[in-house]
Amino acid sequence: MFGDKFGDAFIIEAGNVIIQKKHNSLVMTNFLASRIEPEKIKFSRYRHVQARLAQEPRSSHELVRSLLKESAGEWTQYSTLFDCTHGTITVFRRGDFETSVKLSVTRDTKHGKLCVSIADLFSHQGVTIRSTGAADPVESK
Repeated sequence: MFGDKFGDAFIIEAGNVIIQKKHNSLVMTNFLASRIEPEKIKFSRYRHVQARLAQEPRSSHELVRSLLKESAGEWTQYSTLFDCTHGTITVFRRGDFETSVKLSVTRDTKHGKLCVSIADLFSHQGVTIRSTGAADPVESK
């Protein structure tokens, strides 16, 4: 999925199929949505998220967090919330949507690529995470 701070977004699926944002939201999942007509999608979690987003005129951090929480399964390892307007990525781990790590794309990549595993993000909450060339703090809450 690619998106920008102006609200444009698209998904590139396997086989180089491009799905462009048509409404106020775009949902990416673990099945190839381009191969199923929208009205024939039977995945209840996907349909629930699509329906909720269709009812909301604007998305918010709290709305997306709640949708991630509602649609997570017991096997969900991590969920991410990308805020292109503010340049942040909020990471939730193993169905815990009360604890998160928030990365700032600008701050955390200003000295080079940030390369850290999700497990390390959560094991170092409040501790400096090293990027290539310098160290920058990662916000956690």
